[in-house]
Amino acid sequence: MFSELNIKRDFVVRKVLILVLIFQKIYAQSLNINLAHIDYLVEKVLMGGDTVAIIHIYSNYPDYRYVHPADEGISCVDDAARAVIAYLMYYEKFRDEHSLNQAKLLLKFILKMQADDGGFYNFVYSDLTINKFGRTSNNDTFRWWACRALWAMGYAYNLFSKLNIEGEFKDTLASRIEKALSKAIRTINKSDIYDTFIAWKVPAQGYWLLENGSDASAEAVLGASLYYEISKSERARWVVEKLCKAISTYQFGDVDDFPFGVHPSFTPNIYIWHSWGSRQSYALLVAGKIFNNFEWIESARKEIDYFYKRMFFSFDLTDLKPYPDRGDQINYGIAPIVQAFVEYGNMTGDTTYKMMGGLYASWWLGNNIAGKSVYDTSTGRFYDAVKRDGSLNLNAGAESVVEGLIGLQTVLYDEVASKYIFYKTKSDNSYKIIEAENFITLSGNPKKVYVNEFNWAYISKNYLVELRGGDAIRVKFYIDNVYDDLSYYTLYFQYRKRSVPSGYAGIKVVIDSVYEFNLDMSGSTYGDYIWIDKITGVFKLSNGEHTIDIFFNGSSNDEFVWIDYFIVQPIVERKVFISPSGRELNLERVLITKVEGRNLFENEAIDLEIYPNPFNFEANIFYKARKPFSLKIYDIMGREIFDLTSSAVQGEGNSGILKLRFDSFSSGVYFCLLKSFNHTKIKKFVMLK
Repeated sequence: MFSELNIKRDFVVRKVLILVLIFQKIYAQSLNINLAHIDYLVEKVLMGGDTVAIIHIYSNYPDYRYVHPADEGISCVDDAARAVIAYLMYYEKFRDEHSLNQAKLLLKFILKMQADDGGFYNFVYSDLTINKFGRTSNNDTFRWWACRALWAMGYAYNLFSKLNIEGEFKDTLASRIEKALSKAIRTINKSDIYDTFIAWKVPAQGYWLLENGSDASAEAVLGASLYYEISKSERARWVVEKLCKAISTYQFGDVDDFPFGVHPSFTPNIYIWHSWGSRQSYALLVAGKIFNNFEWIESARKEIDYFYKRMFFSFDLTDLKPYPDRGDQINYGIAPIVQAFVEYGNMTGDTTYKMMGGLYASWWLGNNIAGKSVYDTSTGRFYDAVKRDGSLNLNAGAESVVEGLIGLQTVLYDEVASKYIFYKTKSDNSYKIIEAENFITLSGNPKKVYVNEFNWAYISKNYLVELRGGDAIRVKFYIDNVYDDLSYYTLYFQYRKRSVPSGYAGIKVVIDSVYEFNLDMSGSTYGDYIWIDKITGVFKLSNGEHTIDIFFNGSSNDEFVWIDYFIVQPIVERKVFISPSGRELNLERVLITKVEGRNLFENEAIDLEIYPNPFNFEANIFYKARKPFSLKIYDIMGREIFDLTSSAVQGEGNSGILKLRFDSFSSGVYFCLLKSFNHTKIKKFVMLK
């Protein structure tokens, strides 16, 4: 017997079933998407003689009365625009007239807030006069609330056109969208011009990106793209092409290297990325599909594969500053990631991404560091935050409810993603940040230096360590890994890159007095700046206390190095989820890193580790063996399907990494056999399709 998933309001009930097929059994969970709280926040008012709807900004615990910021106003375009999208998503699914009417009234409010030049003011005061001069409300340029207004209008125009409804209102939207696009075009006065930030080309300020932000620009892209899909407007095409070029080229790093493929939030500072409203990849996917532009889609894929998956496995990462910050998590930061995962899954047909979108969305139902549901199905409230201390901020303002509804509906209306929203995290092994300033002096006179910010980069905990010739420190750290088969790590350091000749300033790193690495921190030709680098090599750690000794290592004792922190990064991150029926779901992310023979499997003559990723039909095989050796893979029937001999391996190294695809093979059990002289190792692994 299974229960129904009800989507309901006080006078309407919609029924949707989430069915999870597990080992030939059907399970379902009950979830109520309740519009009562957004309806409570939305109020009909007379504005300029016309009936429109505003949405009240704050609603605070415990009584959830409206709270209004005295210096801004009682309602804003910023929230109203996203409320339009939340309501229209509901209307598109269920053809619910109340939701359509709410969306239209909110759109009419947005149109009232449009200035003669096509831009938008943001706030209205309690007497419904417009706040035209506030810092967060003026129309000085095409502001972030204007970008969201364009998104809401473009979304509505697209939907009304496809459903062949609201013809007259649709025509009004078209003329107002064209006015907004004209203002955006006048604002984008430095397109195709790049500035230089340290060593990197970045879109020019003032403006190529609207508000100098890839995040705000992304939401303008969404609105203009959806409008263009129907209208084929030349203004919309120009805006989308210029903004998408800026967003897609404002991207650096890869799966291994900082900043891991992110689209930084603001120009020119490539260090800063925040999760709040960061819809860059989602917008590139939507625009890429409409404009048939592979480069935009590929840019989105890189951020999703390189960085969003990194966020997925840490689950509480919220910002780069450039250090990874685990701050308060909010609906505004979860929904954009969920949308990108699901949209990329829709475009490619790869259900792995939809699954990740559903698992990421499980945050709303208590799969978070607080262990409590952010969404209250009985009231329709989305609470404002899961705080970094593990508590809930029980306020439930407009931004929380509209972003929550956008993200949650994205998952619930997808057949694949919706199956995973009820899963809970059972275990994981994410990275650890170790502050260098928590050191013991081994030699010399190392210094703890107070620095809040250096050349645009924030310093973790506002302290770092300065080492000069003869200085050495020791930092203790702990490993509490729950997976016995995952014991290999690498290190990242945040440090000051010096503009002195290569080799003049660097460090020698010794872990547990066994593993030794060097990191050159000099060689910059662009002045000194903060950077994050990974050592070359991996090492093995057991559970318990460990030490990292850091020595100044440079050819000039007159130079110095600054070290902020280091990250102990598992080369295989694993996250195990458990379904409502008790089924375990094991997901892994492999950090492929160059391997130095002396550091991998240091004390073993032969070793073999296999990390299969059954959802991608691939396996990562780490091996060590003296030459000559052979590595073979057999299926359950004993048939050889892969053979690697040492003669095929270039160089003198006796260890390495293989990344194998299993697309052409069936699901089942496989065996990997490694032979070297008198040593043999065999490992069993499973691939599922």
